[in-house]
Amino acid sequence: MTRLLLDHGAEPNVRASLRKRLPFARDDSMHEYRDVTPLSWGERFHEQDWVNRGAMKLIAEQGGRP
Repeated sequence: MTRLLLDHGAEPNVRASLRKRLPFARDDSMHEYRDVTPLSWGERFHEQDWVNRGAMKLIAEQGGRP
């Protein structure tokens, strides 16, 4: 999916602010990530087992920055 999005013009350095809670995870509290790029969000995400390293690599190869 990441490749498809990037191949069709998705901006690898778009910024967003997100709130995420995973009620089934070890840490089920709300986490906020402010003004993050896709790579910085992946690097900071509180449940690293859920981060797709292949997608992170593709984003970086397309010029994505933390």
